[in-house]
Amino acid sequence: MTKKPFNQISIMRDRIKANHRIKDCDKIFYQEDFWGRVYDNRVNLSGQAKNDCRQFKQLFRQPIDFRQLPSRQVEKLIAATSFFIRTIFVDQTINMYKKQEISTTISHFKKNWVHVNWVITIKEKSISQDYLFNQIKGYIDGEAFKQYLSKVLEQIKERDEPYYQQLTSDVSITFRILPLIKQMERVCDLKVFIDQNQLFLGIPSVKKQALQLYQILNSALGKEYECYLTHFSSPLYLHGYDIKRDWKLNQIRAEVPQHMLIKCAHMFQYGDYHNQVPKMRGALIHLPIKEIHLMYQQELFQVANHYSDATNYKTLGKLFYFAYLSLLKTISRKFNCTMAQASKQLKKSDIDRFYLPKQKLIRSL
Repeated sequence: MTKKPFNQISIMRDRIKANHRIKDCDKIFYQEDFWGRVYDNRVNLSGQAKNDCRQFKQLFRQPIDFRQLPSRQVEKLIAATSFFIRTIFVDQTINMYKKQEISTTISHFKKNWVHVNWVITIKEKSISQDYLFNQIKGYIDGEAFKQYLSKVLEQIKERDEPYYQQLTSDVSITFRILPLIKQMERVCDLKVFIDQNQLFLGIPSVKKQALQLYQILNSALGKEYECYLTHFSSPLYLHGYDIKRDWKLNQIRAEVPQHMLIKCAHMFQYGDYHNQVPKMRGALIHLPIKEIHLMYQQELFQVANHYSDATNYKTLGKLFYFAYLSLLKTISRKFNCTMAQASKQLKKSDIDRFYLPKQKLIRSL
């Protein structure tokens, strides 16, 4: 292969878009630049690109028996092949959305979805286990590489089935859903957001057109996907946020849902937030007061940091106060005293109640 690997990858993508086969797939694995990118994308994997190129060039000269390969070598093959599939067979907008930070996702909705009226949610229901290989093999020219790919995908399925399912889903979205959406965009301005195994399609038009688009998608995708049409006044649940359009203020709101406050209180063992019944944490009573306080503080900081972009950020103050009541109950159990006496114990240790940090301060950290 005379071309640099990422020039060649660009050519391969173009050929796939034109519904043509791609050649010399194995030769990409002989390039140092390719292995450098593989290692950049896998934090827990390292190696010397030059040596790996030589090793894998030897491997590809004959059928690979994974049972005879060292575990580390199998991991490298899996990482390289996964990167190859993601780079060539998965639409790059999918990879972009999945790498976005929460703040970037919320900014995307605030900027692009303010005129959306209706939302079609497309969720994966049941995709065949063989779909991934069957979809990819049709574009590959070369039986040897097809056999290699089949074996590596079997290894991925055995070692990390959730990742295999995610890869299958991303390839399915690329080849089945996105082409349909591109056709629809010719007649309607659509907004798209992809999150894990679901896709949100924002429609700024009236209900009649939204229904027509929904019926087209629902019919085309069949039993492997579920489609729902909802008004954008009903929130979309993303990364722990409720995202919805506010018609009165003409803006997108990203809110902390009540059920997440309940979940956080349960996860950190503060008590029953729904019924406002704080509980003491027996596992902490053997620790010094300042360590107990610090543990609560660190937990609450995690929550505030996660919801630093929330429109209703101040509602977290209720959780902070609820956590303080739990702290008081924990201290009262530690010293076998009342909650009022526990409050005095905290003051003696120069410990105040928990206050919600200012939103601007949290965002700047």
